[in-house]
Amino acid sequence: VSASYALAVAADDDAIEIKNADTSLLSVTESPADSSANPISQFIFADSGGALTFVDPDTAGSGSVAISGIQVSISGGFEDGVDTLTSSASSNINFSWSGNTLALSPVSGSATLTEYVNALKTIKFENDSDTPDTSTRQISLKINDQPLSDFRKISVDDINDPPGITTASLPTQTYVATTGSPISWTVSELLTQAGATDRDLTLPLTQLGIGVSEVIDAGTSGTWKYNKNGAGFVAFPAGISNTNVIQLDNDDVIQFDGEATVGSAHSLSFKAWDMTEASVDSTSSSAYSSTSATKNMTILTPATTVTVEAESITTRSDYSVISNTAASNGQMLQATATSGSAQFTFSGVSAKYDIVVQYFDENDGITTATLKSDNVVLGTSWRWDNITGNSNSPNANSLKTHTIPGQNLTNGATILFEYSDVIVADEPARLDKFTFNPVA
Repeated sequence: VSASYALAVAADDDAIEIKNADTSLLSVTESPADSSANPISQFIFADSGGALTFVDPDTAGSGSVAISGIQVSISGGFEDGVDTLTSSASSNINFSWSGNTLALSPVSGSATLTEYVNALKTIKFENDSDTPDTSTRQISLKINDQPLSDFRKISVDDINDPPGITTASLPTQTYVATTGSPISWTVSELLTQAGATDRDLTLPLTQLGIGVSEVIDAGTSGTWKYNKNGAGFVAFPAGISNTNVIQLDNDDVIQFDGEATVGSAHSLSFKAWDMTEASVDSTSSSAYSSTSATKNMTILTPATTVTVEAESITTRSDYSVISNTAASNGQMLQATATSGSAQFTFSGVSAKYDIVVQYFDENDGITTATLKSDNVVLGTSWRWDNITGNSNSPNANSLKTHTIPGQNLTNGATILFEYSDVIVADEPARLDKFTFNPVA
């Protein structure tokens, strides 16, 4: 039928659009620098083809765009705990990071488009992991109450962080010339001494090995060797260097062996190796530490028995030299007071010794004896208190020994013998000699 109709047209609320913004794939790479700074930090918003701005299709031509707030989200590929969106101070804009979203809102009332644009340009994508997830991140925007819309993708590239050495000079190892037994270390032990680190690995660093870059064997004998994969010890070959290292795994073993001569120079240098590359050139690969660690050997003179006759000791207090046929050298020291001492400098090499003190212990008195090295008591004090037998004079029957086992002595140490509680007229602490026998 014929009639008149009124047509009502409802306008859609079109989404506000961001214009002249770079929306191309943003590529970021983890930084190799070993520092506390975030390895990845990159601005997201930038101009492209003009000045970045906002457009509302519903108010086209009027230039009026009303924004009450913006949310920037990592809506895809988000790595919780290490991915963040950060921003710097911006006039009249508050920033709030929660979950995977950074919210922008006016400090009070409303903010201008220019304030929102300037705020967006301060936003960075950051990831503080040394082993970042390489999934592509999707950056999305929500303006006012509009639906979330994709804005830009970020590709993340992980790189190999080189291992590190924090202690370049390892503890020096002593080795006794001509009689020394082989000394061995696992690669793991040497890395621990070197304070090895690797930002890509978790402790313990069982995935780290070493690249041996230098071996010095400057003596007439004494050799550095290695045992790889349990195949047996072999000497390091000639020609190794920073560009031609010998690669050893974490559980391989290094050994120093041979009758090295006193004063000869022996050292081994290495770099930490994370085993990610097979290249033996440590100067052009991120698989090696930039710093080397060095293990030095000190070759010592072998210890021999040291004998000190009591009567030869010139630094003494209340002690006199007396002749006696039972004494080892025909003489001995005899106390002249109830307490006294005898002191001398130890002339043997630094090593471990069993110390034997020889003295006369008669049956008519008691003496308390103490031996010290650099004022530290060796073993414990002991009593000369023999009360058996018929020996009340210094002769072969009363000649006794006391052994103080396993004492570490240093060349040049002050050895001090002290006596006390002596009855001078009966048993005057007669001292014969000291014998220092090296412990094998």
